[in-house]
Amino acid sequence: MNNPRLIDTTTPSLSSSLKVFKKLSGLIGSEKVIWRYDPVIISNSTDIDFHIETYKRIAETLRNYTKRSVISLLDFYPKLTKRLKLLKDNGVKIVDCNKTSDKRFDKFMYTLAGIAEQNKMEVVSCAEDPDLKRYNIQPGKCIDNNYIEKVFGINVTHKKDPSQRKSCGCVVSRDIGVYNTCLSGCQYCYATSSFEKAKALHKSHTPDSASMVDYGD
Repeated sequence: MNNPRLIDTTTPSLSSSLKVFKKLSGLIGSEKVIWRYDPVIISNSTDIDFHIETYKRIAETLRNYTKRSVISLLDFYPKLTKRLKLLKDNGVKIVDCNKTSDKRFDKFMYTLAGIAEQNKMEVVSCAEDPDLKRYNIQPGKCIDNNYIEKVFGINVTHKKDPSQRKSCGCVVSRDIGVYNTCLSGCQYCYATSSFEKAKALHKSHTPDSASMVDYGD
């Protein structure tokens, strides 16, 4: 991208995404649909006030349509260095939240927790080190054995996935996703190493294939 942006306005609108979320919740139940608001990127174009306003608007819209909200702060993965530098060169200044411990950030986290509570949902964090428990935000898991057992009544393993980061609480599972298949073009995405490759793989998608993209017989 010649002029990379932090927010890609070419992706489907937030309002349409919320409609789909609510429809799915109506079909399978509010406990089985989890809302992720992540990564939280604080920058000169997405400051704390932006996140509070956006989180509040989404939470109020999804009230009674979900029981859980998951948040995480931006992680500076090595593979993102070049992209983040491009953003910086184009005037986007990103704050490293993991190194922030001022009163304004504290108030921000408390505010998000309060908004979630007001809208009848719990808020948990994803792989945060240090954790956010001091803000009433408990550590969460993408693959949460306790939540799976509670919602689906299925007894699954309690063993932590050894291939994940130390701060990740996910239990052992098998990922059915495919890297380099999303066209959203998010600059901070660690699952897309090449936007051009993602476009090429997307073109090779075959609905009748046994995999997300057609790898042949």
